[in-house]
Amino acid sequence: MAHVDQRPKPESARAAAFHTGSTRARLRGPWHTLISGQNPNPRELRRFILVQPVLDYGAVQPGKAASDTIRAVAQQLHLDADPRIRVRLTGSVPLADEEFATLADGAVLNGVLMLAAMLALLWAALRTWRLILAVMLSLTAGLIVTAAFGLWLFGAFNLISVAFAVLFVGLGVDFSIQFCVAYRAERHL
Repeated sequence: MAHVDQRPKPESARAAAFHTGSTRARLRGPWHTLISGQNPNPRELRRFILVQPVLDYGAVQPGKAASDTIRAVAQQLHLDADPRIRVRLTGSVPLADEEFATLADGAVLNGVLMLAAMLALLWAALRTWRLILAVMLSLTAGLIVTAAFGLWLFGAFNLISVAFAVLFVGLGVDFSIQFCVAYRAERHL
């Protein structure tokens, strides 16, 4: 049970506010405490700001500029220095941007490793560079045509189109191996 003396005194809080105002320093803290003498509930201190950003659909992360601006303004206002204040971004735009950023992280390394694994698999199955070159050329041409059609139809890439590219390559390699092995078997008969 709290004792009366443990409660913050409104008079001393008001005096601190007036002193802070006379020194032209910024007063941090809710006015509720100054008037009522009671500390507010943490839920009473939460603020929600709804922002409708202008999106750049030509970029991989359409809302990145808006998110960066919000973070820069929060940093200019020194909101990140105050341990009582947390700035969070949520909603479909920041989540989609984060998903695309995750795809972009390590994309070159993953692409090189996937290409090496695919060439090793094709070599193990086909054992001739002529067939492997034919498979790679047909996969590349098919992927370019499919990506161009998808961009023409929808105007931008999304997570499903990126996943489709992986699926296209996987199924294309599988079908190509089966087709080339059957071709080689028929040719040797």
